[in-house]
Amino acid sequence: MNPDQDQCKKCGAILENFLITKSWKRINCTIQTYKPLSFIISTSILSSDPTAKALGTEIESMIVEFLKSEEISPILDNEPYEIIVNSKDNKKIN
Repeated sequence: MNPDQDQCKKCGAILENFLITKSWKRINCTIQTYKPLSFIISTSILSSDPTAKALGTEIESMIVEFLKSEEISPILDNEPYEIIVNSKDNKKIN
């Protein structure tokens, strides 16, 4: 069973709350319910910042682990997804 739009919104809200608890308060999470499911994370860091790529990779790794959790895994039900972490200037940093 593929997740429906309401389940995806719930997943997005849980994910955004998770990121906020990790002290990344200036992060916005958008879920696009296209195929594949896309988690688009917007950050407040510029792509020119020397730590941007490391931050993007760290955020992606944490999200992957979170999506495997008991709370989220049943919602996704093995649905393929992609994670995109964008900088403030809208460049992919992961």
